[in-house]
Amino acid sequence: MPGKTVLILGGGTGGLVAANRLRRMLPREHRVVLADRTYVYSYAPAFTRVMLNETTGRRISRDLRWLEKKGIEFRQGEINAIDPANKRVVVGEEALSYDYLVIALGAQYSAEEIDGLGRTWTYYHLEGAEGLQEQLPKLEGGNIRFVVSALPYKCPPAPYEGALLLDAYLRRRRRGRKAGTRSAYARQLSPNSASMARSSRRARKISPSMLEAKKSIAQVR
Repeated sequence: MPGKTVLILGGGTGGLVAANRLRRMLPREHRVVLADRTYVYSYAPAFTRVMLNETTGRRISRDLRWLEKKGIEFRQGEINAIDPANKRVVVGEEALSYDYLVIALGAQYSAEEIDGLGRTWTYYHLEGAEGLQEQLPKLEGGNIRFVVSALPYKCPPAPYEGALLLDAYLRRRRRGRKAGTRSAYARQLSPNSASMARSSRRARKISPSMLEAKKSIAQVR
């Protein structure tokens, strides 16, 4: 039987875990192809550590092109078209054929849809976490507000995790020097306790995959 091609769209955590699992499961005559707009993967659960200057973006990032050494083909480019009828995807200017398609494109941030949101700080992406790493030592006092602008949102525990970690960071700084009061608050708009409980349960269920992603990306060297 001729080998099949599995095409995975999206080089984030979901796509990376899928690619590594499939490569381990499938005989070598079958192709595993991963496509993403960028060749750099950054481990999102560590963004809070970047924010607090406990690590750097470089240390939590890997070049996805090194997946070729594990037998996973990589294609870089925008996903411009998906043609399920003909089992074809256009990545950049290249048309890729597939037998099986995995779509793991993740979430696209749209801060511009809320007036002023784009002028706030966030650790939901690496650039924002690195920006906070530079800004936090300059903080002399006041309050920090964590705003969840809409439900549902990516990674339900993240606002609370960030608030607790930042509160601990500020308390350590306050013990080391005299400065104004600083507090961190996490708040949702239109909270729904039932949906949040379900989201938290789902977050706990995907934790093994997140750990596998960390293990997988550590092997991409």
